[in-house]
Amino acid sequence: MSNKYSVFESYEFFGEFSIDSTFEDTRTGRLTFDSEDGLRLQLFGSFWGDNETLNLSFEQPQIINGFLVGGKPISLYRNIVINKSGGFDPSDCVMTFSCQFAMFGAQFKIGVEPSFKAFEFSFTQIESWFLDQPFKGELPGSGEDTYTLKFKLPTDIKANIAFNNIEFKSNTRSSFKQGISPEDYGIDYARSIILRPQKEYSFDDFLNISGSLLNLFSILIGEQVYFTSIRALDYDDTNTSMEKTKLQGEVLFTPSISSKPKSKTFYELPTNFKRIENDLEGILNKWFFLNEKIPGAIHLFAKSFKRKNKFEELDLLIIIKAIEGYHRGIFENEFRIPPESHTILVSKVLDSLPELEDQNFLAMIKDKVTYSNDLSLRNRLRKLINTLPENLQTFLYKDKAKFIEKIINTRNYMTHYDETTKKEIFEGREALFVTNRLTCLLTILVYKELGFDELDSTKKLTQIGKFGYLLQKPILT
Repeated sequence: MSNKYSVFESYEFFGEFSIDSTFEDTRTGRLTFDSEDGLRLQLFGSFWGDNETLNLSFEQPQIINGFLVGGKPISLYRNIVINKSGGFDPSDCVMTFSCQFAMFGAQFKIGVEPSFKAFEFSFTQIESWFLDQPFKGELPGSGEDTYTLKFKLPTDIKANIAFNNIEFKSNTRSSFKQGISPEDYGIDYARSIILRPQKEYSFDDFLNISGSLLNLFSILIGEQVYFTSIRALDYDDTNTSMEKTKLQGEVLFTPSISSKPKSKTFYELPTNFKRIENDLEGILNKWFFLNEKIPGAIHLFAKSFKRKNKFEELDLLIIIKAIEGYHRGIFENEFRIPPESHTILVSKVLDSLPELEDQNFLAMIKDKVTYSNDLSLRNRLRKLINTLPENLQTFLYKDKAKFIEKIINTRNYMTHYDETTKKEIFEGREALFVTNRLTCLLTILVYKELGFDELDSTKKLTQIGKFGYLLQKPILT
């Protein structure tokens, strides 16, 4: 996937811009981009005249079209004024817009929500994830002064899921040098993913689906991943073969990180492409079902893989919340007693309540009784841990009952600051170990939902940097 523009570089463009569909009323503008501030359009002159009232259509124009110096068309999508300066004369006004997306090479219709036939995108660590332990070094022989490398590249794969087709592509160019990662080898190994829906995508459609895929790869890679490139594609409606796609436009956008992280090596990843290539469609379908069933838990879980300079105790609270949401969604039919019996009992209890002057206290009792059939966090943790093989439970948690009890105390203290439980909570370095064990637990459970074996997943997790060291360290339990 060869892109002219990188989200980790800085750019400056000049051109003429307009919010008029006829392009008769234009303003000269300067468009800048960098990874910190994103897209900024500075216009010399406002879009409204003396008799026009300032309103949202001018303050937040959905689409600004333009032609850059040299004639290249461009569309700026989702824009908002962040600064205005100058006098009352519109020609003296200077306006600065923050723009969410810039489409180079195409223009959208003013007043019409843009839609696309296909998108191609890439993200951080995608090259490493697709490499299949590829490198085999051979020492130079007699009279040789080069280091020979042999490697295998995965074939391009297409997958069908319920609402669109997904294709994984590669475009490889190599200039070898000795090292241990794709970057060290000087391999331009550009993997990308193409989304081709059964109907045309809007930007929101694309962001929702591709965002779900980013969460999946964050979990599979063991590190939160981010967009590095987006391209809109087009094709002849009479021939929808992906080989016939053509570039509609390149999209520039504000990245979520300011610099591209160093590529990981295959042995730093909990899983890679080779493990799922034979069941790609099945895993993707399982993932989107899971993402639809427990979106909140998945979002929190994926965020737990975000790279940080230091551990924060709030991270422990986040993974506890993700685990609770996971069980609530996956085991939605589990209750303390059958719901029919509970409904009858609740009705009897509420009917027997005496008249109380304190209506707040009465409301509290009604709430407690009404929701008394929900499982507690203690029960949810116990049930999830019990789904694992016994030897795996012992490895992760020496004393399961004590471990769960301290998790409950820690959650209660961090949520309510209950001083009575402060002596029996996880703090400091121990909280870091516990957070990683809980993250490992949820990783194994999600992998299991996708079709991976628990023991195999745990073995791999203990070998990678994020979990390996901390999983080997004992907790008091």
